[in-house]
Amino acid sequence: MSEEAKNKAIEVFSKFMLDLVSEIGIGDTAFELNKKFALISVENEYKSLRELLFNLRSCGVIENEKVYLKRLQDLIDEEAEVKNQIKSI
Repeated sequence: MSEEAKNKAIEVFSKFMLDLVSEIGIGDTAFELNKKFALISVENEYKSLRELLFNLRSCGVIENEKVYLKRLQDLIDEEAEVKNQIKSI
Protein backbone atom coordinates (compact mmCIF):
# COMPACT_ATOMS: atom_id res chain seq x y z
CA MET A 1 0.00 0.00 0.00
CA SER A 2 1.22 3.45 -0.83
CA GLU A 3 2.29 5.92 1.81
CA GLU A 4 0.00 8.51 0.25
CA ALA A 5 -3.08 6.30 0.71
CA LYS A 6 -2.08 5.56 4.30
CA ASN A 7 -1.60 9.25 5.10
CA LYS A 8 -4.93 10.14 3.50
CA ALA A 9 -6.71 7.45 5.51
CA ILE A 10 -5.18 8.69 8.76
CA GLU A 11 -6.01 12.31 7.91
CA VAL A 12 -9.68 11.58 7.24
CA PHE A 13 -9.99 9.24 10.21
CA SER A 14 -8.36 11.69 12.62
CA LYS A 15 -10.53 14.60 11.53
CA PHE A 16 -13.73 12.68 12.10
CA MET A 17 -12.50 11.11 15.33
CA LEU A 18 -11.75 14.47 16.92
CA ASP A 19 -15.18 15.82 15.95
CA LEU A 20 -16.97 12.70 17.14
CA VAL A 21 -15.13 12.42 20.46
CA SER A 22 -15.95 16.02 21.26
CA GLU A 23 -19.63 15.30 20.62
CA ILE A 24 -20.26 11.94 22.31
CA GLY A 25 -17.11 10.97 24.19
CA ILE A 26 -14.48 8.28 23.85
CA GLY A 27 -15.47 4.65 23.42
CA ASP A 28 -15.73 1.73 21.06
CA THR A 29 -18.99 3.06 19.66
CA ALA A 30 -17.42 6.38 18.74
CA PHE A 31 -14.45 4.61 17.19
CA GLU A 32 -16.60 2.37 14.96
CA LEU A 33 -18.92 5.23 14.01
CA ASN A 34 -15.88 7.25 13.07
CA LYS A 35 -14.69 4.55 10.70
CA LYS A 36 -18.08 4.55 9.00
CA PHE A 37 -18.05 8.33 8.68
CA ALA A 38 -14.53 8.32 7.28
CA LEU A 39 -15.48 5.66 4.71
CA ILE A 40 -18.50 7.70 3.63
CA SER A 41 -16.34 10.79 3.30
CA VAL A 42 -13.81 8.96 1.14
CA GLU A 43 -16.56 7.53 -1.06
CA ASN A 44 -18.03 11.00 -1.58
CA GLU A 45 -14.65 12.55 -2.32
CA TYR A 46 -13.76 9.97 -4.95
CA LYS A 47 -17.23 10.07 -6.48
CA SER A 48 -16.72 13.81 -6.99
CA LEU A 49 -13.29 13.22 -8.50
CA ARG A 50 -14.70 10.64 -10.93
CA GLU A 51 -17.46 13.07 -11.94
CA LEU A 52 -14.89 15.81 -12.50
CA LEU A 53 -12.80 13.48 -14.63
CA PHE A 54 -15.89 12.54 -16.68
CA ASN A 55 -16.72 16.23 -17.17
CA LEU A 56 -13.18 16.97 -18.34
CA ARG A 57 -13.53 14.20 -20.89
CA SER A 58 -16.98 15.40 -21.98
CA CYS A 59 -15.71 18.95 -22.50
CA GLY A 60 -12.80 17.71 -24.59
CA VAL A 61 -10.09 18.65 -22.11
CA ILE A 62 -9.13 14.96 -22.02
CA GLU A 63 -9.32 13.76 -25.61
CA ASN A 64 -7.41 10.51 -25.40
CA GLU A 65 -9.60 7.59 -24.29
CA LYS A 66 -6.62 5.65 -22.91
CA VAL A 67 -5.59 8.60 -20.73
CA TYR A 68 -9.15 8.91 -19.41
CA LEU A 69 -9.45 5.19 -18.64
CA LYS A 70 -6.02 5.10 -16.98
CA ARG A 71 -6.83 8.05 -14.74
CA LEU A 72 -10.25 6.57 -13.91
CA GLN A 73 -8.65 3.27 -12.91
CA ASP A 74 -6.06 5.15 -10.84
CA LEU A 75 -8.88 6.87 -8.93
CA ILE A 76 -10.70 3.59 -8.35
CA ASP A 77 -7.51 1.91 -7.10
CA GLU A 78 -6.59 4.85 -4.88
CA GLU A 79 -10.08 4.93 -3.32
CA ALA A 80 -9.93 1.21 -2.56
CA GLU A 81 -6.49 1.62 -0.98
CA VAL A 82 -7.57 4.53 1.24
CA LYS A 83 -10.72 2.64 2.32
CA ASN A 84 -8.66 -0.45 3.17
CA GLN A 85 -6.33 1.69 5.26
CA ILE A 86 -9.27 3.17 7.17
CA LYS A 87 -10.70 -0.31 7.80
CA SER A 88 -7.34 -1.46 9.17
CA ILE A 89 -7.12 1.35 11.74
